[in-house]
Amino acid sequence: MHRLIAISTVFLIACSPAPTLVLTAPVDGATVCGTPLFIDVDLTNYKLIEFADTEVVAGEGHIDIKLNGQNRWMTFDPPAEIPQNDDGVYLVEVYLVDATHLPIEPNVTDSATITIDNGLCD
Repeated sequence: MHRLIAISTVFLIACSPAPTLVLTAPVDGATVCGTPLFIDVDLTNYKLIEFADTEVVAGEGHIDIKLNGQNRWMTFDPPAEIPQNDDGVYLVEVYLVDATHLPIEPNVTDSATITIDNGLCD
């Protein structure tokens, strides 16, 4: 006589909630002053650290900002203020990076297309 024995193994993995990053200013389609250009975000589940830190720790880093695909600024204390931007249409991209400036995986990013009109600046 044979017996069938069922063995089951369950692994529970504690996971932190995934970080989120939302570009809140400027909003997509906005026409804004570009001297300076103010960038603001809503961020959850990610600790912003100063740039001097070089040890990579999961869940810690800063925000890099690109204008038309070019790195322009980084911040660990939003909002960011990017000085002297010419008139024109720009793709603003914000993304989370680790302490060594590498994008975190999976990528956490947001973007907006804006128009800079320095005639609006006071």
